[in-house]
Amino acid sequence: MRSCLAFFVFLFVFLPLAFCGLLFGAVSTWLFDRNFYTDLFSAEGIYSALLSADLDLETSLQINNVQLDPETSRAFALALRDAFTPSYVRDEVVRNINAVFDYLEDFSRGLTLTWDLRPFKRGLTNDQIAIFADTLVRTLPRCAPNAPPVDSLLPTCIPPNVSTDQMVAQARERLPRFIESLPDIQVLGDPIPPNTQSGALLGSTLQSAIGGGALSILIVAFFVWLFVGILAARSTKGLWRVLGITLLVPAVPVLLIGIAILSGAADTTLASGIDSTLAQAGVQSTETLRASTLRAVQGAVSRIGNGFLTYGGGATAVAVVLLLLGALMPKPRKRKDIGIASSDVITPLR
Repeated sequence: MRSCLAFFVFLFVFLPLAFCGLLFGAVSTWLFDRNFYTDLFSAEGIYSALLSADLDLETSLQINNVQLDPETSRAFALALRDAFTPSYVRDEVVRNINAVFDYLEDFSRGLTLTWDLRPFKRGLTNDQIAIFADTLVRTLPRCAPNAPPVDSLLPTCIPPNVSTDQMVAQARERLPRFIESLPDIQVLGDPIPPNTQSGALLGSTLQSAIGGGALSILIVAFFVWLFVGILAARSTKGLWRVLGITLLVPAVPVLLIGIAILSGAADTTLASGIDSTLAQAGVQSTETLRASTLRAVQGAVSRIGNGFLTYGGGATAVAVVLLLLGALMPKPRKRKDIGIASSDVITPLR
């Protein structure tokens, strides 16, 4: 009866708690760490490869609320690629990551993701403006016959009766005014309003819950683990063996996950995930971009694998030590009943 109850508690209570606690502990080493994401997105090589790739802005680029056709969008993408620098894009991405973590730490601040266009506007030299205009105009399509003109400082197509050189000169003249008309700070998405009443408290509570979540689960699992061992064992030697075996079951899978990540077995899956993410972002994946992205995330992948290796390896080591203790401990002596010698038996007188 005790063994059945111990097996039930192990299978339906301890095993889920221990496995979830080890997984959450391994993931918590990096999931909510600000430095993990800033280091991940600070690699300038990924932005160099990204800006050198073919950006597909077909569904996102508008001028004066006018949706551009695919060919015009591609022309603007090529022009912007030459105007943006990898360090500028990296700084803006890292700044928004810090803004997200500032919000998570204190909801009373609110969250507004923005893109600072002032370095872009100040950094454009006359040569860059000329390159931007040349790249833009020379890749623009011809306007459709009888197409209404677009009310914009920059051309979106080349009229039939205008030469390319004329449009280049016109774009060079209008481009400084277009750049000046851009906002200094471009808001990305919808801002999240600040929670001024309980934002700071909610932010600190969230951080505490994240930091202590894995520890709380593991503490509960620890006491359930002891209960299972005491319930199933019949001796001290059996107790060490039961504790070792029951801990080894959830620890080994977590350890194997860490080994698989660090050994490079997940590189194919990671490469497929990179291709899928780039495709969803409207970027045509190339071998150079894929390789640069893979190199940039290697440090992050190593840290993720080390988290699983630390928790899974630590629990496995404890389980092995307990099993060794159980194996080295001498078997308990069997209790012998003290009998009565035959010579001491009193026989009745006849």
